[in-house]
Amino acid sequence: MAAITINFAALRNPTLRNWVEKEFRDKLFGASGHTHDGVNSPALGASALSANAVETAKIKDANVTAAKLSADAQPLTVAIADPGASGAIPITKTGTCLLTSAAAETRTLAAPTYAGQVLTLACKAYVGDIVITATPAINQTGNNTITIGAAGDIIELVGIEVGAAKAWRVVVNDGCTLTTVA
Repeated sequence: MAAITINFAALRNPTLRNWVEKEFRDKLFGASGHTHDGVNSPALGASALSANAVETAKIKDANVTAAKLSADAQPLTVAIADPGASGAIPITKTGTCLLTSAAAETRTLAAPTYAGQVLTLACKAYVGDIVITATPAINQTGNNTITIGAAGDIIELVGIEVGAAKAWRVVVNDGCTLTTVA
């Protein structure tokens, strides 16, 4: 059996910590308190948990093993290769694309693949401006062009659905210039 350790003390907001603690305790052990098997973990009543408790529960599912969890683990984000001058930024997954320029360059950005997709564009090495043209626009204003003008400039976009279409929206922008080009 695999063990799950929940460190409730890591949640700094006491209201959130109390809610998460109660929800997990109730889901894992039943609303009436803990029902351990007496072999793998000690019997604790709900009142025995303090605000800083660390609780360990055993998963009684033969299909859940440490090896399986490790083998199935996927990073939440992937490295997206910079397509280079005049290239299209590939957007099949959530990820980060570190851009470099050798001179003034352009890139294109299509609509996201799915709602909730996150794309971070950051300038790693700068020689000239990198102008990215997005289709469709990346904000309510209608801006469809991102200009990266220095190393360290960063913009993070999230995919949303607008009607039946998908579009990017700006979550973070530090240093990039947004414009509308017809």
